[in-house]
Amino acid sequence: MGYTRPPVLSPDLVLTPVGEDGEPLGSWDFNRLPCAPPIREALAEVFATQVDVGGPWRRPATVQFSWDAVGNFLRWLESEGHHLSSLSELTRATWDEYVIGRPPGWAASLSTLRRMLVATGQLQPRTALAVNARQKTRTPQVQPSLTTDQARRVLRVGHEVLDAAHERILGSWALLEEYRAGRLEPDTDRGRWGALLAHVEEHLDVPRITLANGTRDIAPEAARLVGRRGVTAVERLFLTPVEAGAIMSLIGLHEGWNPDMWKTFTIDDVRRADSGDEARLVYNIGLDKPRLGAWRHIANTLVETGLRTGASVLRQVLEITAPGRRAMDRRGTPLNAVLIYARTSTNGSRGALDRVTSAATSGKTNLWRAVGLFSDHVNLRDEAGQPVRFHRRMLRRTNTGQVRPQGHSEATNLNVYQLHDATVREESKDVTEDGLNGALDHATLTVTVLRATAEASQQDADLDPRTAHAIDSGVLDTPVGACKDVDHSPLSNHQTCRVSFLLCLICTNAVVVPRHLPRLVYLHQRLEGLREHLADSPAWARWAPHWLRLTDLLNRHFTAAEREDAARRITDEDRALIDNTLARRYDT
Repeated sequence: MGYTRPPVLSPDLVLTPVGEDGEPLGSWDFNRLPCAPPIREALAEVFATQVDVGGPWRRPATVQFSWDAVGNFLRWLESEGHHLSSLSELTRATWDEYVIGRPPGWAASLSTLRRMLVATGQLQPRTALAVNARQKTRTPQVQPSLTTDQARRVLRVGHEVLDAAHERILGSWALLEEYRAGRLEPDTDRGRWGALLAHVEEHLDVPRITLANGTRDIAPEAARLVGRRGVTAVERLFLTPVEAGAIMSLIGLHEGWNPDMWKTFTIDDVRRADSGDEARLVYNIGLDKPRLGAWRHIANTLVETGLRTGASVLRQVLEITAPGRRAMDRRGTPLNAVLIYARTSTNGSRGALDRVTSAATSGKTNLWRAVGLFSDHVNLRDEAGQPVRFHRRMLRRTNTGQVRPQGHSEATNLNVYQLHDATVREESKDVTEDGLNGALDHATLTVTVLRATAEASQQDADLDPRTAHAIDSGVLDTPVGACKDVDHSPLSNHQTCRVSFLLCLICTNAVVVPRHLPRLVYLHQRLEGLREHLADSPAWARWAPHWLRLTDLLNRHFTAAEREDAARRITDEDRALIDNTLARRYDT
């Protein structure tokens, strides 16, 4: 008999999906939803389809997000008195009422809810049309990120915090090893600390006594070392939440990782690729990003080129957590995550230990809180002296927008990250202004157009008599006009001109007098013909700028009557000059 995969949805509507590695993703009881049984059953079937074999959902966070989206909607229905016996009773008016009342930040949640409701197949056609209607595209908001100076301060403080933790924790484990080896005198401070750390390793707490009123307090011998804060002893062996936040912030700025990635980052994902060369460590990191679909499994290579790199942070984290990980194994509570730390309780003033936890088992909120605690420790200020509190998205946006793209296309990196990064916008103002001014200056460069002969116009055109006479005689002619100085072209770095004659239309050395009008009209006719045939083709991009410039020149400087008269005076020589120019027979 072959293996039969157990159903992900039980008869009593409890969803228990299994991940790709065979580990359970969690449990969701649809009986808890505030709705009629037919609605529960319909939604449970949709969820089961999403998490079962071939379904797109692979992570508990995805299931929970959709669960929250559906639950919020059903609770709203109940609070507003919409008691539905089935989804077929959902009206368009009720749906519109719900959508209108949602803030902009609910867009992703609404999108998920839409898919779930439509997938049940129970909505009335008119309601389904409204639920599935295309929504107005949201205008992306400019998002804050760290300035260059702020990012440098975060990195500096982060490395200082990590270096101190590295020295403290490894030193404490070394002290504990000395104590276990019997090399410390019991009555010395080091001996007392060794005994205390041995107790902490075994119990994850300091020795405690029960007082007369039934409460438990720190034993006197431990209090003499750690005072009233017992968790201090635990922090001698494990990272603190602030230090965990520093680590996630450092990797966020160095490598662009979100804190969420630490939840799936285990020691099995880290492989040394440097043949044990301690001088330059190289780590291959396997990462799983399910939203990338077929490209979800990616690898990061971290090279320790110095003491302030992502690889150096990872090395220190592995060294810091290795002894604690072994201790947790001996306790029968193994932690396979790379990042493990002592999570302190927020209740009470004594800083009691909550538990030694890992990024893999700690909720997202706790990871974000750790980053927030480190942000408070850094105490950033803006130019006005106001506090700047950074968070996980700011760190990633700083790296992605200002340091390097994170596997995105060039268009995504530009349009999603850089254009909506407040710091990139602010720090790019001068460059952008210079570029726009340069483009404007370039766009306004144009040929000098004279309404009479050059000799008659030499004062207005700032021409010397010799050059004016040469222009009128045709000695300086080009196919589209005349050139005052072919040996010093502004388009060829003020050397002998080597560009296309079509670019005479934007050259300050070029001069057009009335006798050039017939050939310019013929050139315009030829470009018009190209436009008719190539307008829908990428090839037109090559000719469009010349057509636009020439159209502007003719309309601005010559009347329609003058252009019509010139068209009647086009000679074979004019046609030959323009045809050869377009065929690039004059190119050098």
